[in-house]
Amino acid sequence: MNNILNVVILGSGCAGNTAAIYTARANLQPLVLEGHEPGGQLSITTDVENFPGFPDGIQGPALIHNMKTQAERFGATYRHAQVTHADLSKRPFRLELDHGEPLQTRTLIVASGASARWLGLPNEHKLIGHGVSSCATCDGFFFRAKKIMVIGGGDSAMEEANFLSRFGSEVTLVFDPLQLAALGAAAICSTMVARACETNWLEGLQLLVIYFIVAVAFWLL
Repeated sequence: MNNILNVVILGSGCAGNTAAIYTARANLQPLVLEGHEPGGQLSITTDVENFPGFPDGIQGPALIHNMKTQAERFGATYRHAQVTHADLSKRPFRLELDHGEPLQTRTLIVASGASARWLGLPNEHKLIGHGVSSCATCDGFFFRAKKIMVIGGGDSAMEEANFLSRFGSEVTLVFDPLQLAALGAAAICSTMVARACETNWLEGLQLLVIYFIVAVAFWLL
């Protein structure tokens, strides 16, 4: 507890590694706590074609490895650990790791990112990058002119389905009406209807009718 760190970074995805590179180059000797998913979602991604500087694309794990190596070159330290408790009421900040170790730091950078909610199906993770994806904006380009299925009824699912409608020949949204929780669904559906109306007013009218039927059904439930 006597050694006070300059910087502790929570998360080791793109944001965490970028923070590590910048703070390490500033001679702050950051400590990166990799979290429960080292490398973030990129670590389970195959081809990455939308990251600047790689015209032929790069594998997700390779990109994360390169970032980590670059940060370590300037003095960043990585540890496979998670924070279970943080006292941010006074400086230095006090952290407790999952195995009970206490830490003190002058600066805390939270780059914990997000984790996909998988369905738990057999071989689900084996098919990631081979038809199964958790990021429409990352992988939508690979599904041009294909039939796409989006699982979920929340805001994220609605947004992903809306985005994928630019690429797929058909986008099917599968959800449990009892768990439909998309607070912004009306606005998103309106956008989808407006887009359909631009090309085919009859299709737009059909979408509008379907939306109202679903909305009324959900309200009655």
